[in-house]
Amino acid sequence: MTDPDAIVRALEKHNLSREGTVLGHESGMLSGWLSREILALGWNIVCMDARACSAALSVRTNKNDRNDAQGLAHLLRTGLYREVHIKDEELVAIQTLMCCRTQAVKQLRNLENTVRGTLKGHGIKIPQRLGHVRFIEAVQDAICDIKDIARKSVESLLRVAKTLNEEIKALD
Repeated sequence: MTDPDAIVRALEKHNLSREGTVLGHESGMLSGWLSREILALGWNIVCMDARACSAALSVRTNKNDRNDAQGLAHLLRTGLYREVHIKDEELVAIQTLMCCRTQAVKQLRNLENTVRGTLKGHGIKIPQRLGHVRFIEAVQDAICDIKDIARKSVESLLRVAKTLNEEIKALD
């Protein structure tokens, strides 16, 4: 279950107190967010390395969710786990920005290469390393003499490239 409010409601339903209770869960894609949310609700929580937990739980004969939960609780009680550091929200936001910018730059490069490849079919070669503005100018100058349908298609890609470039600048 990855709904922090539902988890807290279930804990409170069983009369568990925030002071003496330590929650534990395995690391995963949502573990950082889940840990931060539950901490914000006032509960103590530990994120345990999933690979180490999996190795410890693999020796159990009857593998199911209930037995896994009991095994994780045992690891938590005995301290036989490796804690995973949870990144703070500011760092996660910066990483998101960097990831999105990197992806936008890759998409722009792919788009420009698609335009280059498309124009080669018309005998037009656009030089590498022009920079975005000079690239668009070079393509616009080069496509004057190609068929209308091809020119409109390339112009469409240039508009997308221009928008992508503007978004990259906004992320900078």
